[in-house]
Amino acid sequence: MYEVTWVAYEIFEELGRYEQVHKSLQFDSLEEAKEFYINKKEDIDVEHIKLSILLEEFSRATEVVL
Repeated sequence: MYEVTWVAYEIFEELGRYEQVHKSLQFDSLEEAKEFYINKKEDIDVEHIKLSILLEEFSRATEVVL
């Protein structure tokens, strides 16, 4: 399993302000995750995106930041 996580800013009209929210999507293949990452980093601030790769082979998830 591969997961892309990023920080986004969403407006909450009832509060009248923007707030930071963490978002993520999971993919079955590394290629799909990389493609989404490449497309997503053009949409938002590059500093606020990372590609997290969760390796199922390990009992503890290993995170790789590209």
